[in-house]
Amino acid sequence: MEGEFEVEFTPIPEAEYRAVIKEIKADTTPKGSPLLELIWMIDDEDVRKLLGQDEPTVRQTIWLDINEQGAMEFGKNKNIGLGKMRDA
Repeated sequence: MEGEFEVEFTPIPEAEYRAVIKEIKADTTPKGSPLLELIWMIDDEDVRKLLGQDEPTVRQTIWLDINEQGAMEFGKNKNIGLGKMRDA
């Protein structure tokens, strides 16, 4: 192999951006805890130029509270991350 690999990641600058969900995936941790993974595509020309990517993305993981029957739980302190994402 010739050439060198990058050793530092260029973060997306902290700010508010327009973004669209590119992918949604339900998954579990190795221990079986349910989660939802969202891949957001940032719609910003400056970010595309900074990162050198046509579709800069960020990943958001939301831990899910599921009851013993496998249904989503509602109520105090349950599925707060999912509720915040839906409100946005």
